[in-house]
Amino acid sequence: MTYDNSFGGTWVWDPSNPFNNEAQAQNYTPALNQNWTWGVDKIYGVNLGGWLNTEPFIVPALYEKYANGSNGQTAIDEYTLSQNMGDNLTAAMTEHYETFITERDFAEIASAGLNWIRLPIAHWAIETWPEEPYLERVSWKYVLKAIQWARKYGIRIQLDLHTVPGSQNGWNHSGKIGQMNWMYGAMGYANAQRALDYIRTLAQFIAQPEYAPVVQMFGFINEPRANDIGQRAVGSFYHEAHNIIREVTGFGEGNGPFLSVHDGFIGISSWFNFLPGADRLALDQHPYMVSHFVGAELVCS
Repeated sequence: MTYDNSFGGTWVWDPSNPFNNEAQAQNYTPALNQNWTWGVDKIYGVNLGGWLNTEPFIVPALYEKYANGSNGQTAIDEYTLSQNMGDNLTAAMTEHYETFITERDFAEIASAGLNWIRLPIAHWAIETWPEEPYLERVSWKYVLKAIQWARKYGIRIQLDLHTVPGSQNGWNHSGKIGQMNWMYGAMGYANAQRALDYIRTLAQFIAQPEYAPVVQMFGFINEPRANDIGQRAVGSFYHEAHNIIREVTGFGEGNGPFLSVHDGFIGISSWFNFLPGADRLALDQHPYMVSHFVGAELVCS
């Protein structure tokens, strides 16, 4: 591979100092050992979805191969995919992790003028509980690879906890389609407490001085359905997670990552005046739009 960056980026890899942060993605992007100034420096980012937390529409070939289980079950999320893989789970998922995203992608991201990635991960990167079929902990190895490659090419990371126990929205990217059981349902509070434990673990890791210059934003839960769960319940979780993270990192610039929370699909205005005094907290919004042409008219829905 030849690194060709027309935006003035420089890569750095020093085996004797694997935490060297002198790499710069582009000449308009601060090197990792320089301050990122929010509101001044501009994020040009890309999402690495489908890698460490699979979704059928992103990696259809993986799902098609294991579409039907021995019991006739169709793979529709990583829960059923893992079940259908059976004894081949470790080998199949490891092959996916090894090949779907590689170092070349990070080099090409920087070469394309992008300076941030969003890295969705699943809670089973940390652990699984009995009866959960997911491949436990193996994807964490690739979280570390992602950080290493990002450091090499001067790219910053938003780490995104994409799944939580019980499912925060009942959609396939939460790990399991169906009933929400996070802050909602019979096990809702127990699953929320388990999620907070994982959030604390991740905060303790990324707040370390070896990793903080690379992982500069932490989205600690993806797309909870606040319109169904209730804004008060979702907001109380956000409040508790914020406090847990800041107990780990400390407060103020230079103490741990910027935090992001999703609007829960209830709109930005619903969160006006939420959590006054929060430390470096951003509101995340995911506007999903499907566009198609009807004659000469562009229709968006």
